[in-house]
Amino acid sequence: MAAAEHDAHTSTWRGRRVRVTCRTCGDQRVAASAVAARVCSDDGSASYHFRCPACGLLESRPMASSLVGSLRGAGVSLTRWRMPAELLEPRLGGPVTVDEVLDFHVALQGDDWFDELLRA
Repeated sequence: MAAAEHDAHTSTWRGRRVRVTCRTCGDQRVAASAVAARVCSDDGSASYHFRCPACGLLESRPMASSLVGSLRGAGVSLTRWRMPAELLEPRLGGPVTVDEVLDFHVALQGDDWFDELLRA
């Protein structure tokens, strides 16, 4: 989990580095500028992403929203986002079936697929 390294004796941020966790390499220490945090304004969920300095993989991990203030204080950039409005739309009908996907695939093979779609 992302955590800022705070020196309690001097009350300053040491080198503005944070501890992050790579799924492959485990805990790593990276510059705060190499980490970005995201917080959902709708449900308060938080995550962070970074590129692992050991293996080079791009990681995106959930984190406790209580860490956001510490990371922000350490210099990690923060982005707030909202869930798409489509999540609030009523859902009519059941889930899409395999047969419906196959029918749609066949319909796309024709030259007039869009006209057919509008007529449905």
